[in-house]
Amino acid sequence: MVVGAGVAGLVAARGLTDAGHTVIVLDKGRRVGGRLSTRVFANGGRADAGAQFFTVRSDEFARAVASWQETDLVHEWCRGFSSNDGHPRYAVRGGMSQLATALAGGLDVTCSVRVEQIRVGGDRVIVTWPEAHGHGAGRVDADAVIVTVPVPQASVLLGSDVVVPPISYLPTLSLMVALDRDVDISPSGGLQLVEDPVLSFVGDNHAKGTSASSVITFHSTSDFAASRLDDPISSISDSLLRATRPYLSGASVVETQLQRWRYATPVEVFPERMFATEGGRILLAGDAFGGPKVEGAFLSGMAAADQINRGR
Repeated sequence: MVVGAGVAGLVAARGLTDAGHTVIVLDKGRRVGGRLSTRVFANGGRADAGAQFFTVRSDEFARAVASWQETDLVHEWCRGFSSNDGHPRYAVRGGMSQLATALAGGLDVTCSVRVEQIRVGGDRVIVTWPEAHGHGAGRVDADAVIVTVPVPQASVLLGSDVVVPPISYLPTLSLMVALDRDVDISPSGGLQLVEDPVLSFVGDNHAKGTSASSVITFHSTSDFAASRLDDPISSISDSLLRATRPYLSGASVVETQLQRWRYATPVEVFPERMFATEGGRILLAGDAFGGPKVEGAFLSGMAAADQINRGR
């Protein structure tokens, strides 16, 4: 069983399924993807709310990306934002959520299920959840469980009997702004900001092939997000919108949407690509294990599935 249908969870489920295991995937969100999230606007525009792009460092991930390019799911967005640094940044046609949908194809995934508890009982791992969002209360007794939610959330699910690595995360706020016309963000359509106290990244979803119309994604700094994370949506949006004005070139704002990411980026990364609890029946995986970002989550999911497959 897999808890969490982000990149790590979907890759782990695929690896287990391909090895002949029966796998159930549960996720509390309304759709798969986790931080591979794409929002849709009233005018048909689309915006990536979480991960904006990904890079490739490992041979394993390079092979996967090459296969996605062959089907035109993934394309090279640019090789640097303000200038060419030679390192490809990859984006997904129609938004990052399309990659998650592709990874989930053929898997047994149920969304809108908020797992409440994960416990070891005898030679089984017991996963339970209450009635909510149209799903009845349930329980699954599994041979093993891979938990891919952020580590602080995993710790709550596992309880005090299971000690997990002490990993914390930095938050981010994402404001997506639909405009009445295109604007010139940069030659590539992206900017990584260093000295701005409010904004850390600007991404033009039209320029990178996510949206047919102009929608800009602005990510806040972690310091700004930490200070405002629990404020009302309208207050956060107004503050962020004021900070975006220099990048809008006088274009009119048609619609805004806000996404809070409480667990956006791990502060430190566990040195191994997954973590197995005592007995090896519960494994933790995700971008906090072995390496951050999309590639790190992908490799961590592979490692967790391989660990279980080797123990068959």
